[in-house]
Amino acid sequence: MNIDRWAERIYAERDFGRSIATSVAAGVGLLLYLITHDWVIAAFSAVIGFPIVRIAASAAHSAYKRRERSETDERKAKELFERLSADEKNVLYEFVKCGGSVMSWFHANRVNLSETGVASLMQRKVLYSTMTPDGMREAVGIDVDIFDEAQKAYAREREKDF
Repeated sequence: MNIDRWAERIYAERDFGRSIATSVAAGVGLLLYLITHDWVIAAFSAVIGFPIVRIAASAAHSAYKRRERSETDERKAKELFERLSADEKNVLYEFVKCGGSVMSWFHANRVNLSETGVASLMQRKVLYSTMTPDGMREAVGIDVDIFDEAQKAYAREREKDF
């Protein structure tokens, strides 16, 4: 393998952990070579350090991406919740009062959910039909991020009443 192809492969790399590990391992190897003037120690240090740095960099990058994705999902849910109509919000508040993001259709019919609100939330893909864990009854569920926003809004509404 010639040096040009090797360099092209390194710089075309899309794996964040590998990119950071390659840079750090090369830096460690160069630093140790400049200090000790022994290429064997430098090479072994770079080879040994590479997987350690790769694991650490990949873990840190994954945690960052998860946190970023979670914040984006929360922001989108908040923006969507703020655009909902009063009927739609009342449907979501019934879920909050029920205590979860899923309720049976029997219970949903008993609390007399607004048909317009239910249909609108289904159209927005916030509300969906599902099965209970026992697989025997049909249930209705809502997006968990929207449910979290509904809980926060419902708590704020209740605080205003007191």
